[in-house]
Amino acid sequence: MLWGPLRQMGPMIRAGLVRPWVIDLKGGVETDRGAPLFHRWATDMPSTLTLLEDFLASMTARQAWMREAGLRDCPISHDTPYELLIIDELAMLTAYGERVREALRLLAVILTQAARPGTA
Repeated sequence: MLWGPLRQMGPMIRAGLVRPWVIDLKGGVETDRGAPLFHRWATDMPSTLTLLEDFLASMTARQAWMREAGLRDCPISHDTPYELLIIDELAMLTAYGERVREALRLLAVILTQAARPGTA
């Protein structure tokens, strides 16, 4: 399920039109071979929370840019690539000890606001 869509997006990733942000809380075992393609890659909970915070900050900055430019939809370009958040095994993220609450808070904001600014 993970590699098929990434393979199809390969030309867009190489062209800088899609930036994958990848979380793999199984130590990177599932995703390590694709790491050179990823804009960001997290394999443990501390780096995952940082990645989610940075993804949200990027999304918020793009929303502000769109608002200032009077845009409802974000044009995908080299300056504004499609930001793709991939979480391999969401269950690992939502059942990972005491930091789950922070991860869920970040995901709630990302998932409710990601459609318009060219993020998902």
